[in-house]
Amino acid sequence: MNTEFVSQVKGVVHSFYNIADDLDRRGIGKQINKISDGPLREAIRAEILLFIFKVIDPDQLVSEERIEYINDCLGTDFTQFNIEPVRKKALDESLPQISVLLPAFMIIDGHLGNNDFSSAYVRTVSFVTIGLLNSKGASLKETVNYCRRIRLYSELVERGFDCKPEIDPYKHIDDDNKPIIEAMVKIDEKINPYKEERKYLESAVEIVRKTIEAERKTDSHIVKENNRKPEMMKKNCISSIDRLDSLIGLKSVKKQIHMILNVQVVNKKCVEYKIDRQPIGMHMIFSGNPGTGKTTVARLIGEIYHDEGILSKGQFIEVSRADLVGKYVGHTAQMVKKAVEDAKGGVLFIDEAYSLSNSEDDFGREAIDTLVKEMEDNRDDLVVIATGYPALMQDFMYSNPGLRSRFPITVEFPDYSAEELLQIFKTFCSENSFSVSPEVIYKVKMIFRSEIARKKSNFGNARMVRNFYEKMVMKQATRLVGENTLEVDDITEFLAEDLPDRGLWER
Repeated sequence: MNTEFVSQVKGVVHSFYNIADDLDRRGIGKQINKISDGPLREAIRAEILLFIFKVIDPDQLVSEERIEYINDCLGTDFTQFNIEPVRKKALDESLPQISVLLPAFMIIDGHLGNNDFSSAYVRTVSFVTIGLLNSKGASLKETVNYCRRIRLYSELVERGFDCKPEIDPYKHIDDDNKPIIEAMVKIDEKINPYKEERKYLESAVEIVRKTIEAERKTDSHIVKENNRKPEMMKKNCISSIDRLDSLIGLKSVKKQIHMILNVQVVNKKCVEYKIDRQPIGMHMIFSGNPGTGKTTVARLIGEIYHDEGILSKGQFIEVSRADLVGKYVGHTAQMVKKAVEDAKGGVLFIDEAYSLSNSEDDFGREAIDTLVKEMEDNRDDLVVIATGYPALMQDFMYSNPGLRSRFPITVEFPDYSAEELLQIFKTFCSENSFSVSPEVIYKVKMIFRSEIARKKSNFGNARMVRNFYEKMVMKQATRLVGENTLEVDDITEFLAEDLPDRGLWER
């Protein structure tokens, strides 16, 4: 799939997540999020996934390319192993085949008074799905389904308010295929009028109208939420820090992050008090093997810094070489500037940053040179975190004289111990309702100890544990079906024979 398009989609989705986070901070999100008790961004992600599942042909398995695209754009962690049960559950639930959260977004429109939030959601869903359909294997059925769903979304927004979403579902369809698709949509409209969905829309619009009228009478609470007390800010910050501290292992990393945060808090106070002091930069190098929590910690840093008022937005934008290096002169600088612009106010996370300096062409060097300048120009409201293997990150740091001064902080992520890997394994089991006997726990621990003893330089850490767990689930499922023992106790218990053979979980 076109990497530039994927980058654009990620920008759209993350921008929308940021709006949702802002609404949660203002206290509006919980008022309108009737779907779950979680944050609004999680509800939005679930809604987009539901739409995607409705669009994809249920008779086809989701391809690896599409799973990679969904994970990249929505920040999910699906594999071919676990996406199908999630999709089946979503399709089996008695939900209307349009967004159940969209009417709630219209309530937000009533709060904000600008009537653009719902339209933005329609455009976001459309943009994500266009990318999905542009990947290989989009069928005629899927494309027609998509066009119908987007039209339903648009009708709901247009009926609820006097605004029309500027979205054309046919925009990215080849001109040669467009007449066929348009004809099929007209046929589908006659065959499948979506009576239940339309009935739902009509009742939802009426409910939304009444809710908005009631909410507007007490609209003054929004002003109070916009002027929250410092104690509330501190409470949110503690929540984010608690999430950092609750991560398994990483004792030295947590200690260093706390120290870095304290320095930035003092830097901020120095600016407020107009004290002359050269601030320590916020950009960091995260050095360590795969699966050691670098991405998770980087994401939390954005949230914590935003809660403390150090960053204006706190969003997390992840990029790699493909997102920063162009194919012709001048293209690379544009891509780097675009990534920085998307991340401004939050964290720009550069995965495997050493690949920029490890190439034979000059475009990688151009990306580094442009990045150095952008980091300097946006140093007050941007954190750039570059990650990679320890030895290779040294080469990256010496590829440009300006990098060493721009990245004053290096955080070393150690490999997990056998005990910590076992804790991660237990977490996977408990989160998925598996019980594990002491015998199996002991054997898993011995396997992890053996893996650590023979580990290579790119040891997979938590990724290895996830692979190990998933292979164990697959082996258990094969045993249960073969023995025709599918009672509740059987399905929720791991036995020693479910342990995967050595090497099957390695990448």
